[in-house]
Amino acid sequence: MLKVMLFVVLSVILGCGGHYGRLAVSNTVKMQFEDYKVLSDHHYYYSGSEARPRVVIGVHEAYTLQSDLWVPVDLTPELLKNWVDYFGPTTKYLQGINGWDILNGDGKKIGVWYAFIDWRDWAAVKMIDEKVVSISTPIEQPKKRMIWGRSLAVADE
Repeated sequence: MLKVMLFVVLSVILGCGGHYGRLAVSNTVKMQFEDYKVLSDHHYYYSGSEARPRVVIGVHEAYTLQSDLWVPVDLTPELLKNWVDYFGPTTKYLQGINGWDILNGDGKKIGVWYAFIDWRDWAAVKMIDEKVVSISTPIEQPKKRMIWGRSLAVADE
């Protein structure tokens, strides 16, 4: 009986797993953005304010982004330079890896992700079908405060 239940649980988990993609850290993507390189075969979107977005993504033209939350943008090297340079050294040098590949459920690269404000931002990537993807807007890490040597998550102040 235990083996049957374990088999059912694993089947459900593995069956659902193929529909979700993920973000994978990429120094190449980080350098592309920081060199103001816009990929001609990608459609770009941002989250946050147009003047100072939190994250910019590029989705390969072979895929369609299904979302009302991302704002499409005609990204140019000049606009990208404006965004990257505004955040300056904090983005380029102090935050670590803030460039990510967007991968489908099979691990194939379908896009790029660049976080301007917090390199720890992440997203849920769900494949609706083979060519349609849904990517959540940035999911922020909770802020933490040390109290008596313990790290506690706190709400935004």
